[in-house]
Amino acid sequence: VSVDQVKNSGWNRDIMAARLKAGLKSLSQSLIPSRMAGTGPLPGLNKEGKEWDLSPFLSHEEAYHQLIVDLAVLSAVTLRQLAKPLTQDSRLRTPDSPLYVDGGFSRSEIFMKALTSISPWQPVYAAEIPQSTALGGALLMHNRWQTGPLPKLDSFRFERVQPDTTIGPLLAAYAERYVRQAEGR
Repeated sequence: VSVDQVKNSGWNRDIMAARLKAGLKSLSQSLIPSRMAGTGPLPGLNKEGKEWDLSPFLSHEEAYHQLIVDLAVLSAVTLRQLAKPLTQDSRLRTPDSPLYVDGGFSRSEIFMKALTSISPWQPVYAAEIPQSTALGGALLMHNRWQTGPLPKLDSFRFERVQPDTTIGPLLAAYAERYVRQAEGR
């Protein structure tokens, strides 16, 4: 299977539902990342990551959906953890404010659909912004070093990604089970 075939895999509700149902029974095919103890989005992770066995998957699309949904779950968990202290400052955004994803993952239909379906109350946008990391840092610091208004950003393209309401509850249940098992709860 070529890299292009994998990268061009699109959202497939049937494959996603099958992966999530399998994951609710057993997380043995889920991606558990290797990391230093006590760090990362799941600091309570009570087991080390292992090499991911791809042999149980029937196709590259199944394996890719599993990989991407697990990355979306880890991303959602990380974003929620980051938002907790920020929401204590009323000047900063709340967890239900828009999330803008840029770069390679913003072009992954599977990742974007999974991420927005995990948290359907949070608007998720795919963004095409050159130098977005630098721009985001500058916007965050703007009011600390500039007195004028923010520059207009109307030349950038943002596309709202709609959650898959059929898969959403199943994905939320999978995400909860993933976190519980990873943390040994």
